Amino acid sequence: MQKLEHAIPALVLLFLGLSTLKEGASGLGLAVAIAEIVSSVLLLVAMARAAHRLRRPHPSATSHAHGVDWIDIFAATMLGVEALEKWRSCSWSSVSFTAGSWRSGSAGGR
Repeated sequence: MQKLEHAIPALVLLFLGLSTLKEGASGLGLAVAIAEIVSSVLLLVAMARAAHRLRRPHPSATSHAHGVDWIDIFAATMLGVEALEKWRSCSWSSVSFTAGSWRSGSAGGR
């Protein structure tokens, strides 16, 4: 199963969210912690279901080709939550500086 590599970041993000909840986060920190937990659990459940489907005999060779790839969707969601966590944990001055440099066209050494 090629998508198994997403399990390790999912576990790390899950434990990060749980530790943030243990610290007693509030406001945006609480919302991000809940999003970390939910997105990680959704990805892990989707991966477990996919592994279970691989062990079952397929009725036809093309039955798996149709449908939504939930692992990719939940992995993208988890990546977005991880980016939100990184944004939340950095200082406001660096975020403002980066946003200001993008608006002025000076990003990338221009």
